[in-house]
Amino acid sequence: MEKAELLEALADLHLGEWKKEYEDPGVLDGIQWSVVINFSSGKAFKSEGSNRYPYNFYGFLDLMGIYDIDI
Repeated sequence: MEKAELLEALADLHLGEWKKEYEDPGVLDGIQWSVVINFSSGKAFKSEGSNRYPYNFYGFLDLMGIYDIDI
């Protein structure tokens, strides 16, 4: 995938709507995750969570080619 295509696909996912942190305190053991995207402009995007995910997290995983995770 070309850089422009990747940036467009990320924009289509509306990552700017993601919160900085997602957490489900009711789950004591599970999955912790973080996403960090560093842009050539020097800006960075970061979001992380523990057992809770943004509404379009599966779309992000699909875009990144991550298919073997059970959330």
